[in-house]
Amino acid sequence: MTVTLRVDATPTAGALTLRPWNAGDVEALVEIYRDPALRRWTSLHVENAEGAKWWLNIQERGWHTGKRLSFAVLEDDLPGVAGYMALRRPDPRGPAAGLAYWTAAHARGRGVAPRALDCLSIWALTTGGLRHLELIHDAANDASCRVAGKASFRLHHTLPDGSHLHMREYC
Repeated sequence: MTVTLRVDATPTAGALTLRPWNAGDVEALVEIYRDPALRRWTSLHVENAEGAKWWLNIQERGWHTGKRLSFAVLEDDLPGVAGYMALRRPDPRGPAAGLAYWTAAHARGRGVAPRALDCLSIWALTTGGLRHLELIHDAANDASCRVAGKASFRLHHTLPDGSHLHMREYC
């Protein structure tokens, strides 16, 4: 199973496409992961083309198992990959899933992350049999907190390690 999602353009931002990652994304990943801000908040780092291929293989396996549905986020009117969204389902039949995301440096501050996160969340809650979504980020990552709020996730509580847990439920 693979899925492509669309986010309509707004008066101030172009349309977005969320599609599965592919082998043509190797160079984009290597370039994106050179960003020190991204590297600060992510646990996996892509250092070179081999690392990018390894990362892409993880994404592909996630689709095959149904446990990790990850998307490259593209701005329809601009070249390159703008971000990453992933729906993590440890139990593909369970009622809950976690979300993860990042935005490439060149795409930050333009509403890409909250619009893509909202799109993926709506799709997951309306078609995926999920009852609620969880999003965890480092409490010091203020940008992730803003993105979560803009995508209708409410701060649920702070975890023992200091991370913030946001939730969005099916209505």
